[in-house]
Amino acid sequence: MPDYLGVIHDTIWTGDDASGYRTSMRWTATGTDAARGVPIVSSVIANCVVLGDRYVEEWAGANSKHGTDQLGIDPDTAATDLVASGPPPGGNAGRSAQEQGATVPAVPETVDGAGLFVVELLDGLYNRRDLDLVEKRYAPGAPYVFGASQRQAGHTGVRSEAGRWLDLLPDARLEVEELYWLDDGPARSRVAVRYRIRGTAQAAGGAAAPVSIMGIHHVHVRGDLVVAEWAEYDELALRAQVLRRG
Repeated sequence: MPDYLGVIHDTIWTGDDASGYRTSMRWTATGTDAARGVPIVSSVIANCVVLGDRYVEEWAGANSKHGTDQLGIDPDTAATDLVASGPPPGGNAGRSAQEQGATVPAVPETVDGAGLFVVELLDGLYNRRDLDLVEKRYAPGAPYVFGASQRQAGHTGVRSEAGRWLDLLPDARLEVEELYWLDDGPARSRVAVRYRIRGTAQAAGGAAAPVSIMGIHHVHVRGDLVVAEWAEYDELALRAQVLRRG
């Protein structure tokens, strides 16, 4: 994309000069695919650990299916290519920052305030499967934005997204792997959360397909309500894991 342009919309951070910083950047990129002449829009939430003037760890949450959709590539074809190439490396990535001297914790020792609110919300929706929390914890009409391609508003949209996961993975379990937040004023906070959701999907022919997918969200909290949420995870990686067993 010779005309590539990235625009950062928000950054949530924690840490200090001695232990390093964790930063979660939400951004979008636009450009034109040189081979096809097709305009592309993509969105990413990148969680980075910075020590001094260097990145020592990065997790990028993005939905690659949105890119293949814009290029007119069949998603099952793209997922099959992922299966053929094997799973991506990075199994020990979570240790890299500490090995290089950054000690800022992925999850603070004390989780309270807006951070605790988001942890309890995710646990309730995905582990306890309590979808009634949608009406209790989301403001009416609050935007829920999944990637650059899907914007869902209100309780119906949030229920639909959570319900997709619970239908796909009857034994779904969500574990928070990284969490921090900024308090912007009385009862106003922005929360960055990275999690992993695991479970078993049913592949073609009834085969059991173990699934493990990373998600990164930015959640804006006002008082005891979510007023906006941005979510990123990779649908092609999800398809590839199911196809690998199918």
